[in-house]
Amino acid sequence: MENINIFTECPDPAYYSSLYHLQRVGKLQLVMRDSRTLYLFAKLLGFGATYKKVTLVELARSFISPFALLKEKNIVVGFAPYSLWVYYLLFLKLLKKNIVYSTSWPNWKDRTRWVHRPFFSRRAWDLFLRNLKIMAPTQAVCRSASFFGAQCYLIPHGVDTTIFFRKKIEHTGVRALYVGRLVREKGIYELLGLAQQFKEIEFWIVGDGPLRDFVKNTKGNVRYLGKIVDKKKLAEVYNSCDIFLLLSQKTKSWEEWFGITLVEAMSCGLPVIATDSVGPREIIKDSINGFVVKNKGELFFRFLYLTSHQQERKRFGDRSRDLATEYALDTVSFRLQKVLKIKPV
Repeated sequence: MENINIFTECPDPAYYSSLYHLQRVGKLQLVMRDSRTLYLFAKLLGFGATYKKVTLVELARSFISPFALLKEKNIVVGFAPYSLWVYYLLFLKLLKKNIVYSTSWPNWKDRTRWVHRPFFSRRAWDLFLRNLKIMAPTQAVCRSASFFGAQCYLIPHGVDTTIFFRKKIEHTGVRALYVGRLVREKGIYELLGLAQQFKEIEFWIVGDGPLRDFVKNTKGNVRYLGKIVDKKKLAEVYNSCDIFLLLSQKTKSWEEWFGITLVEAMSCGLPVIATDSVGPREIIKDSINGFVVKNKGELFFRFLYLTSHQQERKRFGDRSRDLATEYALDTVSFRLQKVLKIKPV
């Protein structure tokens, strides 16, 4: 069985669901390695907000990870574009490690979007990307990274369709749903503004973040359900609703690169509406299983259309479920297995 090391500054298993699926079915053995030694040290000393207690063991593992990887063969790396870690990654590449870079950044070609760092790391990144295997969740990433000679493979984030499937829970009226971080850039203010325009529609919100109290204290037709970790309970919430909304707002350094909750909602047979960003543009088939909207006016009329036409919601939802099969963990993991060159067991 192959050993795969994940070395990343964002050690959230949700971003590597296909790798964890391959581990569950016995194709490989994973080791997650956190690169954020200084960050973990600060948390251990009590600096900043701490949602999860950091232990000395975690800190030690992070510290030794760059040295431990020198003895490993297969490494999946996940770092923000133009991170200064690139010099270490180039060293691993020089050692001829089997490196696969996981990235959602679609702007490698656009030098106006270049993230400024000291020590000329842009040139180092150009060298790192050359002939590098990249697993990308969207075609936009592949088009951009391929410009530098990268071998790019479309590996979208996978969804467990045995958990997220259509099993509608009957209810009266129409319910709209949002699942995700409660932050400004996720369009929380726009979502609540829409709720004010459609007072006869019930809006359910799931998630956590800095705007939690603001959402929680919103009265009327908005219901805050908190953060739901249990996937089966989350699937029940999707199946209790009629329309899914993802109203992410672009910033100078971010937009919705993918949108895993869109796929979860589609897998549960929901029509979806999202604002125009890289991920939603590729996931949603506009006017087929949902809508990609460019402004508040479009949002209002598309939402009005779906809330007013039950048969259209069902038709869009049927197509959502069909399209979601492309993101099933078995399908995505099979692609990834070939990229990693793991032999079938």
